[in-house]
Amino acid sequence: DNNFEFVEFLSKNNAARSLIGFTLLSIDKQASNTGSIRHAWSLDGMATGSNGLLLMGNRYKESAQNPFQTVKRAPTAVGEPIGRDGLDSAFGNAIIGGDSDNLNLTLLLVRNFNSYIGFDLDDITPTLPNPPVPANTDGTYDTPGDGVFDNFPWQGGSAGIHDNIMLRSYAPTIPPPTNPVAPYPYDGWTYGLANITGVFFPTPATLFYHVESIARFRGENAPNDPNVWYGGDLSGGTSGNSGTAEDYITSAQDPTHPPRPAGFWGRVTPGAPNLIRDSSADPDGDGLKNLVEQALNTDPASNASAGPLPSPTIVTDGGLNYLGFTYPRLLNSATPTVVPYAAEAYTYVLETSPDLITWTPDPGTGAGALVPVGTPTANPDGVTQNATVRLPAPVTDPPGRRYIRLRINRR
Repeated sequence: DNNFEFVEFLSKNNAARSLIGFTLLSIDKQASNTGSIRHAWSLDGMATGSNGLLLMGNRYKESAQNPFQTVKRAPTAVGEPIGRDGLDSAFGNAIIGGDSDNLNLTLLLVRNFNSYIGFDLDDITPTLPNPPVPANTDGTYDTPGDGVFDNFPWQGGSAGIHDNIMLRSYAPTIPPPTNPVAPYPYDGWTYGLANITGVFFPTPATLFYHVESIARFRGENAPNDPNVWYGGDLSGGTSGNSGTAEDYITSAQDPTHPPRPAGFWGRVTPGAPNLIRDSSADPDGDGLKNLVEQALNTDPASNASAGPLPSPTIVTDGGLNYLGFTYPRLLNSATPTVVPYAAEAYTYVLETSPDLITWTPDPGTGAGALVPVGTPTANPDGVTQNATVRLPAPVTDPPGRRYIRLRINRR
């Protein structure tokens, strides 16, 4: 898949943070080798960017090898797992089988890792009818071959598991079972959490599911909670992961590939903040909805976050005055710029009206189209730019008053 597989790390305070002492583990998560450590990648020397994000993938620090170089936000830090060059980057059955023993990957983000490759984290089997609960476990003893990873040596506290995610790939069962039961032997890639909840994205009742991307809702950081994730199959680009065309396929388009949660539709841009669950909410009470704040790069959780807002202006051109409109927007590397403007998960639709009742989207070209003024100017945040447009007719011309507004949508 052209090295599109990546992992993102996010600091909860959305700011730069050192990752010294953290380790990303890849472990087996099915049947005979459940809990066996396959790879351990130290994150020492890495840190999140000023926006709290670190985008990590094979050779991603080399711009030519990073497929998301042109779409990630400038403040996002980039890292690469040491030793990954010896592994294939694709997630096909054969490759996952080579990187693990059972066609699956489980990633654990832990701190103070002190074990070794090949160590079985889950090899605890009761020898008495009612044995005591050993220290540093969740109280659930392992049954060999049950495919349940139920012992975390680093559980809890500052030295515990900070997050985990699982990807399973199954060979097809023909015919597929009507009511799948563990260990769910059906075809498809299924994401889930590696703890004892055994929760999958979606549930195992959904056959032939090949979800291509999952992400946490922005601001929802509860560990081991399947309800704080969203995801689905992606459309557009190579494997849907080009970073420029990757909206989720809807249930209507493909009932076997529904987005999660049900009815949710979104877009994933590697190296950019994740989406917020409720676009219309205003949790910080500053009068700006979540959708608007994300598209303007202000913080939806803080009413103290500052940034330029859309505003009217007077543009003088050739001695005539025109109604102008200046608005901030996320940077977009695409050229030439098209109308309506789009960047990451958002579209910026400029509309005009003669009466504040009937609004017409800007056609971009032809009669009545808004006229771009100068070149957009970059803002100090390194993420947005200010663009200015004006009406085609000066303020003194009939038919009288005209109005301009900005409509932001999520694509």
